[in-house]
Amino acid sequence: MTLLPPPPPPPARAAQALPPPPAPPAREHATTDWFPMRIAPVREGEYRVKHEDTRTRHVFYTREYWNGKRWPGMVGKFSAVGWCGLALEPKQ
Repeated sequence: MTLLPPPPPPPARAAQALPPPPAPPAREHATTDWFPMRIAPVREGEYRVKHEDTRTRHVFYTREYWNGKRWPGMVGKFSAVGWCGLALEPKQ
């Protein structure tokens, strides 16, 4: 009785590279121009506020709430230099 060697494995297929996933759609919103802090927003809501560290001159941005009279969340050693908002009409 003669033993036969096992059959050879099937030829390996070349790995096919998958196409990259599609890029997500851009989610940029139109914003207003930057206004100095001495000009108050017309509507209550959240705005993007530009701050500057008075010691190092480092600039950074935060989201702050305007309650119609003042910016209640802004405290600290950083100087707010301007704000901008979304350039969209609010829903009536």
